[in-house]
Amino acid sequence: MMPKRFIRKDGFGITPAARQYLQPLIRGEAYPPYAKDGLPKYVTIKKIMLPKKLKKFKASK
Repeated sequence: MMPKRFIRKDGFGITPAARQYLQPLIRGEAYPPYAKDGLPKYVTIKKIMLPKKLKKFKASK
């Protein structure tokens, strides 16, 4: 939650105090690479099955 002093009175923006506090936290943010379709390229799953570790169980009603 943000302090009330960080929200403008109209409720649709931030105050200079909020900008001063937040600026160092977001400066130099590394954006993900984007694909041709405009969606960010995140981790892809290799789809490798792992050995099961848990014993079979029967669900109770």
